[in-house]
Parts: sequence; C-alpha cells; structure tokens
Amino acid sequence: MRLGNTAKMLFTAVFALACFSAARAHFLWVTVDNYNPKVGEAVTFRIGLGHGDEFPKSDILISTEPFVEIVKPDGKTFTVKVSPDEATKEWAGKFIAEQKGTYVIHTWFYARRRQETQAKEAPQKRTEQEEWKQLIKPFTPKEGEGFPVYPIGVISSPYDPKLRRPPHQGRYSHEVCQIKIQDEFTEALMGIERASHLIVLYWMDRARRDVLASRTPWSDETFGVFATRSPSRPNPIGICVVELIERKGNTLFVKGLDAFDGTPVIDIKPFSFGIDAVLGSRGLFGGEMQSQPTGFHMVGLALLDVEQPSMTVLRRPPQLLLLMLDNFARQKVNSVAPLLVMSDGFPTSTAIYATYLGAKPTNGEEFPIKLATTEFGLANLKLDRSGIWLVACQKDNARTTLTFFVRNNKTKGVR
Repeated sequence: MRLGNTAKMLFTAVFALACFSAARAHFLWVTVDNYNPKVGEAVTFRIGLGHGDEFPKSDILISTEPFVEIVKPDGKTFTVKVSPDEATKEWAGKFIAEQKGTYVIHTWFYARRRQETQAKEAPQKRTEQEEWKQLIKPFTPKEGEGFPVYPIGVISSPYDPKLRRPPHQGRYSHEVCQIKIQDEFTEALMGIERASHLIVLYWMDRARRDVLASRTPWSDETFGVFATRSPSRPNPIGICVVELIERKGNTLFVKGLDAFDGTPVIDIKPFSFGIDAVLGSRGLFGGEMQSQPTGFHMVGLALLDVEQPSMTVLRRPPQLLLLMLDNFARQKVNSVAPLLVMSDGFPTSTAIYATYLGAKPTNGEEFPIKLATTEFGLANLKLDRSGIWLVACQKDNARTTLTFFVRNNKTKGVR
C-alpha cells in the first residue's frame, strides 16, 4: 500500500488523549446484547470508547469505522460491517450465531494522540511532504545496473487508491483476496496447499520511488525508509504474511493482504514459524529504536457462548492481548478467572484493571479492581457478582479490553 493520502489515516480516529497512564484513560470495548444466544439467533454488539468508571457508556464516537472480525468456535473468521449511532456514540453491528461454542468479537483501530500544541494552532493546509516530513530525492537508475524481475501473477482485492485503501499492515485486513498465478507457473504451485501461511512479495507499482526518509503513522520522529515498512522506497517491494484459505487451480484465496487490486506478484514462499519467527526480535518501537508514539493501538474483545462455552483461538492476535485461560471460569459467580497478558506474542508483566456493570467509583479510582500480573503475565480475577464484566490493560502504546458475562446459578439466559 502507499502512504500518499493515507496521511488522512482512514482507519484512524483523531481525538485528544490527555495522558499516557491508565488513570482517566480511554479504552475501546465491545458489549453484546445477548452473551448466551441460541444457534440461529441474531447477535447485536456495540463498540464504545470511554472511561472505566463510565462503562458501558461511550463518551466519544469513533470518527472512522473500526475493523471488526468475528472468530467462530471452529476458528474460522468473517467480517461484519458496523454503522455509527450518534445518539449513543457507539458503532453497532449484527451477525447470526450459526455454531455452538464460544464466539470472539475482535475490533481494532488506531487512535492518534493530538498534541497540545497542535490543538492550539489554527489549522493550516500543508503539503504531503510537510505533513510527513518526507526527504525527497529523485531516483535515476544507472544504465546497465538493472536486472529483470518477472511478474508471476496478479492480486485481486477490494482495495482501490481512490475508493478504499487497505490498512497499514496486512494482519489487520480481514478481506479474502485472490492471487491469480500465470499459466506458465502452474507447476510452481505444486504442494502449496500444505502450507497454512504464505509470504507474498509484490511490486507496489503505484508507490513513490523518490522518498528516502519519512515520518511513520505511529510516531512524530523521521526515519529512513530502510528502517520502516513504508511502501514509498527506491524499490517498492511489498511483503505480507497471508493465511492460505484454499487453492482453486491457479488461484490462491488468501486473507491478510494489504495490496491494491491489480498489483503484480513477484514471488511466493511458504511461511515457516521455525525459520521466519525470530524470538526476542525488536521492531521500530522497541529497544534502541524506541520513539515517542503519537497514539494507541486500541483493541476490544468480547466473548459470548452460543449454548455452551469452548476454547477459542485468534489467528491474528493484536499487539497487546488479554486472554482468559479457562472459558468455563466466567460461567458462575464466585469463580476465579485466570488471565494472561501477552505483548507481541510474549507474556508480559503489567497491571490489569477490572470493572462491572453498575460498579460505583471509589476514592476517585476509575476501576474498582486492580491486579498486578506475575512476571509471566498471569493474574487471577475473582468474579464475585453476576453481569457484564470489563477487564482492561495497557502496555507501551497499546490498550486492550475483554468483556464477558458472569451468570449466577439461577440464570438460564443472558440478555
């Protein structure tokens, strides 16, 4: 994908975040009208943004549509379109519960932090180069230094530069896209169905090639493009790890691709966790390269049981993940829910905050319950009352929440 007009950040809600601590912080959450529906029933859910002591009242309507993915009990996923509700300042969506077991509603967006100085300044129209602090240098290939690269296929996707842009990373794309391989490379697909995920290399033919440095969407600091994942670079080669859904002849159906429709594909390789996943690696905002983020990765998860609970799996877990290790723990009052917090795929130590519907704020605290995890990210939450619960945590520039329903022994249905 290209930066270009993505300076507008179509998937980013811009609002003021007063501070970076969990005190009086905004959290994204998902609430459900029925946490225990029957097979075939419609489930309505709402996405809100607010403070813990106001839960479940939303005090900010997210200005752009958040991404929503529904994980079914069998692990398969689908997307749901949501619509804004000005009256409640929430986004609402609906789907049909078709299977028995636990569904996960997974929603995500990136909230940019408006700097105080920016809020005081009168709005001024700036060029794209000024907006992203781009360092532009004309690219002139030298004669005889090039080498041929042959397209092996083309991408078919719902993304278009003028109508709909993909998210900044493929892992946040829930659309099923197609990779149509040319007939002369049919034999090269032999055995590819054995791989669950593929590394796709593609040529971003609509990206700029004269940008050497730029500000990323996640920071005010400028980096050289070789230190970023920016699509604007001397050789605009895109890379994505996609989930292979199925193969039909020369067409691969994949999920997790962030390329425009018609983008040429230049290579495909099987993804191997043992080879490609480097434990302990760091990215742009980790270790020595850490910089001040301009906002937060906001994630909201909700668990609902269709007639019976089951274990759940997120195929594309968020940067910060809050898990309930025993789904059965939330089924009755006075049980203990074992929780696990993971950051970038690793258990992490942080604080966990919890509240419930109808909780009264005490001593100025936003959340009535605060837990400290162990060094392995574990904590136990005592569920001492029935109703809707909200559990939240924050780590670096990521915030995540989990909502679920606790039933008492006499409750037969949850609405």
